[in-house]
Amino acid sequence: MGTKLKYSVLGVLALLFCSCRQSLLTPAEYVSFIENKDNGFVKSAVIGDWMYKVQYRPSTFIYLQEAKNHSFNKETYELRRKQLKGWIFFNVYTSHTKTSKMAPLRLISSNLDEYNSLLNYYLTQNKNNFMLYTPRDTVYPQVYVFENNYNLSPEDVFVVAFHLKDVQHDQPMVLAYNDEILRAGIVKFSFTPEALEKEPSIHF
Repeated sequence: MGTKLKYSVLGVLALLFCSCRQSLLTPAEYVSFIENKDNGFVKSAVIGDWMYKVQYRPSTFIYLQEAKNHSFNKETYELRRKQLKGWIFFNVYTSHTKTSKMAPLRLISSNLDEYNSLLNYYLTQNKNNFMLYTPRDTVYPQVYVFENNYNLSPEDVFVVAFHLKDVQHDQPMVLAYNDEILRAGIVKFSFTPEALEKEPSIHF
């Protein structure tokens, strides 16, 4: 083998080795990767005075969040991944762009009666304002939770989950939210295959 060819092969092998190492992370590194807005699993948008942030939550991310106060192990990890197969989870956050004193629901409520009315809407009707689009499916959430933080945080948080017949990360998906309360219209968040296929693996 010629010297140039030998070094070329070694260079390719080194790159492959580094790539493999970079995609195999500790649990803490994995969570940081998914929460980093530069890696494609977090999307945001500003509509008027309102900020929207969406965190896509893969099954590994959900497991690590649930088990963070306990010891991680491969057996419970594989069981949880099996339970979550076919599900797509998102956390959706809304906040005001100029103040961090109150969550949006409290900011737009002029009195207690209005607050309770809007809160009831979030709890019972807002689920129907979310949709997920993929090349194969258009679905409404099967799971929806409004996390009422009682104004302890400047964000309102929604958890939405969609069940698909076939989850494939090599195809794009778009989460759409028609915000009837903040009157921002339909806000869309696109998640690309280029980002989703780079989801790392973890080692225990």
